[in-house]
Amino acid sequence: FLNPRTNIRQDKYGGSLENRTRFLREIIEGIKAQTPETFSIGVKLNSVDFGRRRFQGQLQTVQSSGPVTLQGDEQDDLEEHLQEAVEIAVTLEKLGVDFIEVSGGSYESWAAGILDGKDVFNTDSAKSAKMKESTRQREAHFAVFAERISRALSVTKVILTGGFVSGSAMAESLKVNAEHQQDSTAGLPHIDMVGIGRAICQEPDLPNLIMSGEVTGALKMPAMPGGFFDDVLVCGGNIFRVANGYLPITSLLHIAVSQYHLAYSYRFTKFAAHAIKRALWLA
Repeated sequence: FLNPRTNIRQDKYGGSLENRTRFLREIIEGIKAQTPETFSIGVKLNSVDFGRRRFQGQLQTVQSSGPVTLQGDEQDDLEEHLQEAVEIAVTLEKLGVDFIEVSGGSYESWAAGILDGKDVFNTDSAKSAKMKESTRQREAHFAVFAERISRALSVTKVILTGGFVSGSAMAESLKVNAEHQQDSTAGLPHIDMVGIGRAICQEPDLPNLIMSGEVTGALKMPAMPGGFFDDVLVCGGNIFRVANGYLPITSLLHIAVSQYHLAYSYRFTKFAAHAIKRALWLA
């Protein structure tokens, strides 16, 4: 509903920003009407919904304690969409949302990349490679998006997800918030919590290991032949293993014969087929 590219409705739920947020607002208001004040409500925002392209391939930023800097040919366009994201975040805070998780990615763009014979997370152009390297070094792929909306929030917490593998990068993202524990962070870029995804699939106890000082970051995974596609299959298979009382595995040989990875591969292939059909429909 939030994304003007996919929301082509012509009723009260489409068109203007107010209309596109109506469905979300009604859900939050409905939940609050049926739950006590102590019930926590969070919203996961996808950065893809606020621009024509993925933020991780189009934006760079300085250290989290400094101002956000946009670079690229579409700076004005992205600035407009970032401002729209800020307006939505402020609306969510007014509605009493306790936290906003910032992430990104769309299966339509991923599927479109498959059709083009490309890995949409590993483009070949020098410019994209440079942008990707900057976000890889910082690890926080959607930091610009999170920092911008966090400046406008004083109560609602901000959770940043996407790309974290080292304890130092996680600590850096939380640095501004830690330095202003006694003061309001309104007007400052601040992250209250970080989310870890694929790294946790390999080491479910990674946060405890980092905080205890036993490790400095996640395991370095072997390069997968299929890139991001194989990463998803490996992570999904490991989630199945953990759910059934087994430890995750990282050996390519063991993964190839794991019943849980094979089962997840089958389910994910069906999902991918649906994604490709939808990508063709959107095209």
